Amino acid sequence: MAPFELFLHDAGVLPEPGQGPSDVRRRCAELVAPLRAGCQITLNHRFFLSNGDAVIEELAVLARSFETVLIHPHSTYELPFGCNAYTEGALALLARAHKACPNIAGYCFHPDLVTDFAPLAALASETCYVAVEGMGKISRRGKTFAEIEALLAAHDFLGFVPDTAHVQEMLSAGEPGLAAYLDAFAARIIEIHLSQTGNFYDPRAMPEGFETNHSLVQFDTELTRGWLSSLGRLDSVNIVLEGVIPTGRLGAGLLAAEVDFVRSVMGDFTPAPAASSVAP
Repeated sequence: MAPFELFLHDAGVLPEPGQGPSDVRRRCAELVAPLRAGCQITLNHRFFLSNGDAVIEELAVLARSFETVLIHPHSTYELPFGCNAYTEGALALLARAHKACPNIAGYCFHPDLVTDFAPLAALASETCYVAVEGMGKISRRGKTFAEIEALLAAHDFLGFVPDTAHVQEMLSAGEPGLAAYLDAFAARIIEIHLSQTGNFYDPRAMPEGFETNHSLVQFDTELTRGWLSSLGRLDSVNIVLEGVIPTGRLGAGLLAAEVDFVRSVMGDFTPAPAASSVAP
C-alpha cells in the first residue's frame, strides 16, 4: 500500500450548542491527538481577513501539536479567489500563517470558488502543495472529469484531490468512478477526501433536522475497501476523513473506529513524507 497519513477535516466535526469555529478546531485537535492523526483546518477567508492576527495565533498553537497540518481555504461565489484585492489580502495572510506554522503541508481549494488559479501558485513550494478538489452535483464548476482534466492541463502546479462522496454522487450524472481518476491523474493526486454519499446516522443521536451528504466510511466497509485498495498505485497520499463526527463520546468512538478501519485496510500506519509537492 502507498505510504499515507490520516487527517480529520474540522468541517465535519459537529459543534456543541453555542460553539464557534475556534471551539471546533480545538475539538478536532483533541479528537485526533490520541489517534496519531492530524487536522485539516478550514479557513473561511471572509472571517480570516477580518480576524487574521487571532486566527494565525490560534493556528500556530494548534500546529505545534502535529507533524503536518493541511489547510482548506474557503470562500463564496460572490467573493471568489482570483486576480483581485480580496485574494491579495488572503494570500498575504496565508503567507504569514505559513511563517507561523511552517509544518503546513498543503492547501486544498474548491475549484468553483476560484476564477483565476494563477495567483495561487505563490503558495506552492517544495514543501507545500496546492491542489483542487473534485466537486459534487450542487457545485457550479469542477465536478466533471473533463473539467478536472482541463484544470490540471492548464496549471502544472496544481495537485488533485478526489472526494469519494462527490465521485460517488456524480456516478448518476454519467461521470466515471474513482478508478478512472486514479488511472488518469495518479501523478497529481496528493490528497483524497474519504466519506460515503448519504446520511447513515441514527437520527436519535444527531441534532434535530440534521442533514449531510458525507457519512463515515465504516457504514459501507465493502465499498470503502475497494477505494482504499486502489490507492496502492499512488506514491503517497494524505487521507482526509470527512464523515461527520457527532458530539460527545459517540463522536470520539466513531472516529476511533473510522481510523482503525482505514488503517486495517491500508496496512500498518506508515506516515507519508512530512510534505510533498507537485510544484514545478
